[in-house]
Amino acid sequence: MCSGMPRTKRIQTLMITARSLICFCVVALVSISAGTVIGQSGDTEKKARRAKIKESRRLLKSAIAKTEAGDYTSALGELDSILTVDDTNPDAYYYKGIAQVSTGDTTDAIATLTLGSEKAPLARRLKIYLAHLLLAGGQNDQALELINSVLAIKPGEGEALYLKGVLLQKAGDNTGAIEAYEKALEVTIAKSDKR
Repeated sequence: MCSGMPRTKRIQTLMITARSLICFCVVALVSISAGTVIGQSGDTEKKARRAKIKESRRLLKSAIAKTEAGDYTSALGELDSILTVDDTNPDAYYYKGIAQVSTGDTTDAIATLTLGSEKAPLARRLKIYLAHLLLAGGQNDQALELINSVLAIKPGEGEALYLKGVLLQKAGDNTGAIEAYEKALEVTIAKSDKR
């Protein structure tokens, strides 16, 4: 390659080639190291996320037990802790709503459940409980809207069909109410046959 060149020119060419090779190796090492650091960073983030989920589950189990035992104040504290870590956790909103209703704070429960249904729009159980509260408060149009959103997610949701029947009956739509009740009954019978 360099045999026809003068000696000093060959040395210069070899030095440039060596420098280029060294630069290439340094860049490659830095890239590999950066990739490892990025990979480690991703692993660290995954581990941190898993730890948060694990802690959230532990707190949720504890909060459910406290709610069932009637210790609503402690349960509310734990549920708030969960929601600061994961504000899309539908179970935390659901049980917080139950605890708030149990302490006589239905207005806050409705606000909590409404926020939960916005943050977790596919949470059927949360929406059904909220619809029950709205129905009890005479907010039938809002309750029906929620029930229809549940049925759009799962058309065979028995409790939602039953509530739809109740709401339609209150609105004077007896034909629609009967249809909803019949569908709810069909779903219930089908579920009991599977057991």
